[in-house]
Amino acid sequence: MDFNGDFAAKAEDCFIRIIAGSLKGKIISVPESVFTLGRASEAGVHVKDKLISRNHCRLSFEDGKWFVEDLGSTNGTWIIGQKVDRKVLLPFRTSARIGKTIFEIVVPGNTTKSSLLDDKSIVHSIPLEQFNTERQSGEYDISSRGKNRMADIFAFQNMISFVLEPQELYNKIVESLHVLLPVCSAYLLIFDLEKGQFITAAGWQEDHVDIQDEEIDPNIVSYCKENYQAVLVNGSNSVHANQSIMCVPMLTREQCNGMLYITLDDPVLQYSCEDLWVMAVAGHTAGMTVQHRNMLEFNFRNERLVATGASAAEISHYIKNILAAMDGSFNLLQMGIDSSDADLSAEAFSILNRNHQRLGNVVLNLLNLASEQKMNFQISDVCKVVRDVVDLMAPNLQSDGINLDVDDDSVNLPLYAEIDANGIHRVLLNLINNAEHAVLQKKTRIDQQNVGKITVRAGFDESRENICISVEDDGVGISPEQAARIFDLFITSKGAAGSGLGLAVSKKIVESHGGKISAIGEKGKGCKVMFSIPVARSDLTTVTCSLNIMNE
Repeated sequence: MDFNGDFAAKAEDCFIRIIAGSLKGKIISVPESVFTLGRASEAGVHVKDKLISRNHCRLSFEDGKWFVEDLGSTNGTWIIGQKVDRKVLLPFRTSARIGKTIFEIVVPGNTTKSSLLDDKSIVHSIPLEQFNTERQSGEYDISSRGKNRMADIFAFQNMISFVLEPQELYNKIVESLHVLLPVCSAYLLIFDLEKGQFITAAGWQEDHVDIQDEEIDPNIVSYCKENYQAVLVNGSNSVHANQSIMCVPMLTREQCNGMLYITLDDPVLQYSCEDLWVMAVAGHTAGMTVQHRNMLEFNFRNERLVATGASAAEISHYIKNILAAMDGSFNLLQMGIDSSDADLSAEAFSILNRNHQRLGNVVLNLLNLASEQKMNFQISDVCKVVRDVVDLMAPNLQSDGINLDVDDDSVNLPLYAEIDANGIHRVLLNLINNAEHAVLQKKTRIDQQNVGKITVRAGFDESRENICISVEDDGVGISPEQAARIFDLFITSKGAAGSGLGLAVSKKIVESHGGKISAIGEKGKGCKVMFSIPVARSDLTTVTCSLNIMNE
């Protein structure tokens, strides 16, 4: 499906329009049919930008179309969020970015097929400049449209912020839009370098039938792309009668990273101008999340901490997402206080508390990873440590619809062993946090209860020389391949929702006790993580003798 509306033109008829950067607003004549852009004075188009290489990229005009090719630049050439790694088509009025400079090829006086979308079809549109100005100046306050709108935006942000895998992220974005608005179908479109046009990357429908993107109106998408506007089309004026349609760009700093397209099939209910503003905010939030994910993938290849092999970009991205969620929670809390809304304040506090715990966990895991201090081994009741962790985490998990239980046979056992109690406490926290994420992935509604369960078990092995502890969940599960690597440093099955530290730290602590840790699972059928620790570190110690007597 062609969403671009390209047309043939002569090279001398074309101009370069600078959208962002030091030359923002300038219209530059194309110097010739083949030219370069770069920082060097000899470049065909000279751009003063420290992030641009001397000869950054080459543009060439062939058969009425423009093509762009990166020339081995340091920071790359990007088209609508996609990194250019070969010579590819650059359609007219399609933004490309080099460094801080964003540009597009235009032909003044020509129109594309998006002109078929006449003014009468458009109920309301939001230009990019208006959205950025009002959002930054505070003239547009989404909370003035209702405090629940603000809460919904934060909920949407929280649902998509901790997903890293591209397809999983796209799916999560369209599936989460129903938190904001009534939706019959939702689509996320991204730019495909091979085809030189927008394609459907993810789709969602309320009846869960096979997604058919034929209902997407290419004129609306083309208009949205070319005019940098969020668009609302209602009723019989749209190509699809009795539909209400919104299409918004996923904008970040004037760069479009894709499109969100939603429909509502209702003979009475239609989207409003206020709804379009909410979708514009959602598009910006989704665009930022996609951009962070793309930049993170780029940085994965370039940044590693020498001492531990850690990815600084990965850790900073994880912490940045937590801080963003905390920032939103503070605003939501303030709104609840100002309006004397106890329920809203309680919801904000719960979100804030969860993210505070996430941040504390990543810091503690980093400290545990880097620490070379010896374990403080003492005779302790392992069962008490288990109960302490469960009592600490159960209330928060219950609020998310997750039931955390200790197996009845594990409650009253005298599980004494020579352990570092704080270390075992940290292991259990990490394992339950990991299980929590796996169960939450099954959640389909923000208010869903009884999402799943986590069960903790503890007991002696047959020899009674080791204590075995397991944390089992009924979440989305893991593959055998993931289970084999899940304890490796910075390997995580949770995308941006995990730092890749927790299970590696847990392995380090268990092995420092002379124990072993492993995981088993199956996709869609949950996961079980088990670790064992010796009752005592030496069979010849008095401690061991005492424990053996107690176990008889």
